[in-house]
Amino acid sequence: MTEADVVDIARRIHARDVSLWAAPEAQSIVGKRLGWLDAPDWLNENREELTTWARDIRGQGFARVVVLGMGGRVLRRRPSPACWARPNRVCRWWF
Repeated sequence: MTEADVVDIARRIHARDVSLWAAPEAQSIVGKRLGWLDAPDWLNENREELTTWARDIRGQGFARVVVLGMGGRVLRRRPSPACWARPNRVCRWWF
């Protein structure tokens, strides 16, 4: 697979081109599971509200985090920036 192939596949995924998956059953399933592609735009659009929320809960003394849903095992390996910003506090994580 060339770099051009990889770029084309990424472009097609971002365009929600389910034809990358050969089986029609897979296309139907994949088509319903590409909502995560909107996450960067959603986060950018809601940045101020999310920042305010994070500041509020930190101010209330929250020190534990529970990660639910897909991606938890990957996230476990990455400490939260909220924990880095407060080196005198320990954040406890549950997955």
